[in-house]
Amino acid sequence: MLISAPTVGSYGNEYVESDVLEASNKLEQVFKDPEQRLLVKEITMCFDQTTIPLQSKRPACHKWFLAI
Repeated sequence: MLISAPTVGSYGNEYVESDVLEASNKLEQVFKDPEQRLLVKEITMCFDQTTIPLQSKRPACHKWFLAI
């Protein structure tokens, strides 16, 4: 499986970076649970800085998970 990590946090905190990281960490914990029997690797996809609007406060990279 190739799974894109969440890019937003919970309702009301969609753009709070710590909430986005918390949502991603919860997903990673589920994948790494021994009962799931998955081999999980983290992938980072980086964007060209010139393609990101200047008003954006989002990071220029995005986390993905590869699970077998």
